[in-house]
Amino acid sequence: MEAEDRNTNRIADLRGTFGITELPETGKEEMSMVQATLTVNNVKGLHIKPAGEMSRIALSRPCRVYLRVREYEVNAKSVLGILSAQVKCGEQITVVCDGEGEEYVLKEIEAAVNNRFGIE
Repeated sequence: MEAEDRNTNRIADLRGTFGITELPETGKEEMSMVQATLTVNNVKGLHIKPAGEMSRIALSRPCRVYLRVREYEVNAKSVLGILSAQVKCGEQITVVCDGEGEEYVLKEIEAAVNNRFGIE
């Protein structure tokens, strides 16, 4: 029993470190945020280069930016957070931006994803 509790705590610690949280069943819809659902078409998914580019774009404005992937949401300002989501080719992600500069960031991330982050 104690071993299970320790493992559960370790997983929770890792998720906190990488900015991963589970979505509540009701979702997290708020009126002031902008979002878009995109399909990742990079052959290798969101590996280090696209994760770095997405993070760079997210960091360019003070708004909160996160990705919803399957049942998790990850901080898009963290390369490790994006990598920990293990987004594969053909998978859908929802980019959610909230705060000052949200529309700019969403537009730039959308363009980068649709352009495959400049990777052929």
